[in-house]
Amino acid sequence: MRNEPKMNALSQLALRSLLQASLQVDVGSVPCTQFDCKRWRSNGFSDCEIYQLNSSIGTFAIRSWPSRVESPSKVNFWNNLNASFAEAKEDLKAIGAANAAPFPLLHHWSNPGERPALLLAFENRLWTLSAWVGGESMTSSVVDKETVHHLATVLGRMHAKTLVASDSNRVPLGRHVMESNSIRDRMKALQLLDHRLFTAIDRSAFLSNAHLSDKVKHCIATVFERQSDWERFLNICAAQERECHWIVRDLWRENVLLDGDNRFASIVDLGASRMDWPGLDFIRLFGSLAYVQESHQLRNQQRGADLWKDAYAAYTQENCEHSIHSLDECKMLHLVSSGLSILQWAVWITDGTLSDATQEKAKRIANRIAELSDRFLIESMQTT
Repeated sequence: MRNEPKMNALSQLALRSLLQASLQVDVGSVPCTQFDCKRWRSNGFSDCEIYQLNSSIGTFAIRSWPSRVESPSKVNFWNNLNASFAEAKEDLKAIGAANAAPFPLLHHWSNPGERPALLLAFENRLWTLSAWVGGESMTSSVVDKETVHHLATVLGRMHAKTLVASDSNRVPLGRHVMESNSIRDRMKALQLLDHRLFTAIDRSAFLSNAHLSDKVKHCIATVFERQSDWERFLNICAAQERECHWIVRDLWRENVLLDGDNRFASIVDLGASRMDWPGLDFIRLFGSLAYVQESHQLRNQQRGADLWKDAYAAYTQENCEHSIHSLDECKMLHLVSSGLSILQWAVWITDGTLSDATQEKAKRIANRIAELSDRFLIESMQTT
């Protein structure tokens, strides 16, 4: 286990908190022989750490959150939304999900001398403790029409409920009509493109993967070629005021768990969430599912091009008050976002500032970048 002393101490705090909550008494220290804690996985370049805590009283998840000023408000909001799902008669199970709520159930930490809280400050990080949700991250093998329809329905219901959710003080949040910060960020990134980047990339920066280097260079050349057209498109998108509320944002398919029957089980990464346009969640999730190679057909013999249409129909049917009015805009935003993501990844691994730990993460997500590049090149040719 990485940093075993730290995780032993954190695990004992977790078990003490769980026992104290269930027994409603101070249980003191917990012997370290009662648990096993192991690293679960790493999410790309995310700063998040997830550990699976196995013990005699159950299995739990210990995860880190970005040490930022907004993290407590995020945790409180999503926890309240989760509770509202669990308390509702029409929860997610009513539409076929494996669990009633969209996220793992959070438990309070009971740190000696402090009031119980959802976030624990420990060794310069913030940590949450939750129930462990079983399931597997999504892969292309489960992308069929039924799964797409199911996930779009779940996302539509979650967004519909988020519209009327309250903050930790039970103050209604409601709609916020505003410009999308994420779309504006994409526009600024496109405007600041440096054409010298293309000539600065060399094969050694791509972890000795010459094929990936050539592929990424092709993608970057396409971004530069489309730059002026994309700027006009993003300028129109960024100027529009949209109905915004809290969204997940980092809704890659890897952050969605399905059970053995391909039913939605949980969303497992909320660290990048913020107030923004809900269409971005739709784009990220179904864009990442559309990475299936075009040569591979879906189980129902429909090609990936139909995935967007199926998802859009199911999402808008479930979320009657949706603010996603154009599927073509979603698909174009996905293409632009994919190109900028590939370009940003190239910057990260070629500017010489990555730590050893981040270099390791770069190696682990190289396959995702290769897959993203393949899909980007296919989609860019389709929109020529």
